[in-house]
Amino acid sequence: MEEIQTLININPQFVLEIISQKYAWTIEQLSHFKNLLLWDKVSMNQNIIWSEQIIERFCDRLNFGYWGLSRNNSIVFTTKLIEQFKDKWDWMTLTDNPNIPWSFELIDKYKDEWAWESYEFAGNLGLSSNLYLPWCEELIDKYIDKWFWGELSSNPSLPWSLGLIRKYENRWT
Repeated sequence: MEEIQTLININPQFVLEIISQKYAWTIEQLSHFKNLLLWDKVSMNQNIIWSEQIIERFCDRLNFGYWGLSRNNSIVFTTKLIEQFKDKWDWMTLTDNPNIPWSFELIDKYKDEWAWESYEFAGNLGLSSNLYLPWCEELIDKYIDKWFWGELSSNPSLPWSLGLIRKYENRWT
């Protein structure tokens, strides 16, 4: 930890920005340097081995938003983790995170939170464009009025068949 402190003392702002976002911090190191680190940058750090324990311990310091944990692709999301911080996530961004453990239950539980439509200005894909959902006709039928059919019609992960095309022929755009 002395070595880290020495680096910080050389050029504090630059070093803090770089190490906050790039260094593979342990929970002990995060605890030791918690008052020095730039937590918005830590929240984007994909070199940390994220755990529920780290997120729980530092939840009041971490950024759960667009440029934070909701977008962080190195977090192994669980339904428990999503539930525990349901009031902190940026749901539009979380919708596009490829590490979400998609299931019918998870989609249904937060059906009013997920972004069903893509927000290209923000660089986020909505559920209609999501490649990782458990795509099947049952899922499409269940949320038939929530899908953005223009996006859905371009989604290569759908179980495409002539039957699927015919079933929704009046909805495809």
